[in-house]
Amino acid sequence: MERLNAPCLSERERAALLWWLASMSKASVARRMGISTHTVDMYIRRARAKYARVGRPAPTKADLLLRAIEDGLLPLAVGRVR
Repeated sequence: MERLNAPCLSERERAALLWWLASMSKASVARRMGISTHTVDMYIRRARAKYARVGRPAPTKADLLLRAIEDGLLPLAVGRVR
């Protein structure tokens, strides 16, 4: 299996991205992290740019979710849907 190039996300970029991908609003992420929504948006924009630089663009939230799963940032839950 081919190894994908993972971007080097900062700890704060990764945290903002993962909270946002967990279906939180950017305002909720901002409150949780103690930062402004502008900063949350900046972290997510930086993450998108870093993915694009390694040849793995992620223009949508769904694309970012896929990248996070591919890079092992989020586990892929396999099982029965109830």
